[in-house]
Amino acid sequence: MFFDPTIIQIEWERSPSEDKHEFWFPYWMIIGGKRKYGQFAPMIGEKSLLELMQDAIGQDFFSESFLKGLRESISKKLGDNIPFVTTLASVIGLSVLILNLVQYFYVLIKYLSCQILLLSHGWYS
Repeated sequence: MFFDPTIIQIEWERSPSEDKHEFWFPYWMIIGGKRKYGQFAPMIGEKSLLELMQDAIGQDFFSESFLKGLRESISKKLGDNIPFVTTLASVIGLSVLILNLVQYFYVLIKYLSCQILLLSHGWYS
């Protein structure tokens, strides 16, 4: 048996629900080389589909590779080559690195100044 799912977007002129866009999930089954139409294909509104996906993600239904693929597809569709969170984390990380370098050089300069002072007064041998 072979399962062949599809998704069709339906736009209602007069929507039967709050969602103007609904998705129909008809499917075919191929059994012994014969193609049969599946019975009782669900129809879900856009808002309901989003809630369903969010709930499934929250319950860890999907693998990490699936979620990464989904994130990549969404980022490409929205034109986000680099997700905002990653960009923000990079900026924060770079800021922390720069701050640490400034502090390091401040301590190094202070140390060297003390060494020069000690040497100039003959207190350090």
